[in-house]
Amino acid sequence: MIEVGEEGGTASVRAAVTDFVNVMGYCEHKLGLIARGVQVPQPEAVRRGGEAHVMEERRDARDVEERVARGELVPATEEAIADPGAPIEIERESVYTTYESPVSVGDRAARVRLVGRADKVCRVGGALRVVDNKFASDPSKYEGRDGPFLDQKLQVLAYLNSSFSPDPARAEELDIPHERKEWSVQIHDAATREPAVTFVGEQGPRDLALLRSRLARFAGIALGWVEPAHHDNPRKCRPCQYLGVCEFALRGGAPDKG
Repeated sequence: MIEVGEEGGTASVRAAVTDFVNVMGYCEHKLGLIARGVQVPQPEAVRRGGEAHVMEERRDARDVEERVARGELVPATEEAIADPGAPIEIERESVYTTYESPVSVGDRAARVRLVGRADKVCRVGGALRVVDNKFASDPSKYEGRDGPFLDQKLQVLAYLNSSFSPDPARAEELDIPHERKEWSVQIHDAATREPAVTFVGEQGPRDLALLRSRLARFAGIALGWVEPAHHDNPRKCRPCQYLGVCEFALRGGAPDKG
């Protein structure tokens, strides 16, 4: 879902968080295909990941219940959420997010609105933390990395800086007082669903600068003000679900540029 229009005389772009990160963290040429609604078969890895998320949701519900019973968490009531010192975890997949921001693309102005649903929102030691789970067929590719891949980092940052709502219509805002913001990307083995690698970080100025710069470029491409750039990496094209329909797809064997 990527839509462009105008609001109050200002150009606007509305998109799903997943589409934003898929474009800006993986391939800018995906934007046109997504915006046109090009239909392609769902990759097997995506299907398996969806099934794993369902199983993780059930396991997480049991885990939270046990931690509340042990006194490690308090139930996420309105009173507990309003208390900045209370350790809480909101029920998995139950927080809907909206991130709105003005952006500047050269001398032009636009407004971007990203909507999504976070895997997990919690408060740990006074920090608001957004957790996102990824299920990898080959978790070993994360070994030795000092952080998640760009699309994964953008996703947690977009959620972390959003307004929260407990309902999909986003009619009611969920305020979670906090002292700072943290993000966590948890990599699981897709076959066993067991945790493999976890990346955790505290949001700082560089994170916000990264998010805002990618948001501005995303808006520029969506509005036709900026030409999309190619990543020039055939290894990123080969597993892409749009390989068969994308005119910019690379099918050679050039080395991975990282």
